[in-house]
Amino acid sequence: QKGKTFEAKGVYYTDLGSAISEADGETIRLIANAEWTGALRDFYSADINIDGNGFTLTLTQVIVINTGSTMHLTNITVDLNKKCFKAHGSSGHIIYGKGCTLINGGSDFGGATTSEGKGSVVTMLPGSKISGAKGIMGCGIASLTGGTIELLGGIIENGTSEQTGAVLINSGARVVIGGDFTLKNNKKGSS
Repeated sequence: QKGKTFEAKGVYYTDLGSAISEADGETIRLIANAEWTGALRDFYSADINIDGNGFTLTLTQVIVINTGSTMHLTNITVDLNKKCFKAHGSSGHIIYGKGCTLINGGSDFGGATTSEGKGSVVTMLPGSKISGAKGIMGCGIASLTGGTIELLGGIIENGTSEQTGAVLINSGARVVIGGDFTLKNNKKGSS
């Protein structure tokens, strides 16, 4: 499918926003390296499942997963391009699954990803990785205003945070740590 970079339910798309709108919770597969353009703040379905199929997805803006939406990423490298993912609101949920690697994160809070809002959740599962993220406060994951972080596996490595460590836990945050979660070679200080 020339010029198409995403597939869902046997239909090919040039942009991820269209694939999400039409997928209705079905898995969206990358069929080439692609960009995720636009700051999507609402989705048409409650579940967004993206299988990177071994390809790289590059962000052009901060991507917000809003209340009532869940995004599950597997088998993908996401070049955050000095941006980040945010789980927002009372039930936004981001899940980094097996084979999901986030690189080049660069937001002020969390570097790569932020759980922002009571009831929002960011989950790292075994086989996931956040690598080389940079932030002012937290280089891997941050929990703000009552958000939850579930570190059930995976690794946060080679990050730099100016004021805190790899994980920022704000007041009212909930953190669950289990499985084979690892922190490796993260540092505090300017990059």
